[in-house]
Amino acid sequence: MANLFGDGITFDGGSNYLDEYEEGTFTPTVFGSSVAGSATYAWRNGSYTRIGNTVRATVNMQISAHTGSGVARIDLPFTSANVSNRRHTGSAIYYDGTNYNSYSATQLPNTSYTSFQPVNASYGSGINIASALRLYIVTIVYQV
Repeated sequence: MANLFGDGITFDGGSNYLDEYEEGTFTPTVFGSSVAGSATYAWRNGSYTRIGNTVRATVNMQISAHTGSGVARIDLPFTSANVSNRRHTGSAIYYDGTNYNSYSATQLPNTSYTSFQPVNASYGSGINIASALRLYIVTIVYQV
């Protein structure tokens, strides 16, 4: 049975308390791991739902130019929990102008961004920032 209070909901007589629920949008940015740089966006959008300490974020963006270098990182609306050895993962689709590739979106502890690891080893290492057309579609679930 759920009980409603001014600041949240309790379950099972009050021992389980949900004090956070939030839905929102954000404007994501993509930046390089070596040199952050700046992007020219064709379009970009982000949305999230936070329930307690769990966040589900979705990012869609297309860039036509970028001045950074290193592995591509996309910022997220909240910093992940600072718990040693805890990794958060999600899915990413990456279009390089020729091919669509599947990647794993990865977020390390105490960070506010995701980077990418290939699902299939033939894709190489993480996605590097480049100046050509890039499309990123990411969904990740993580704890704060």
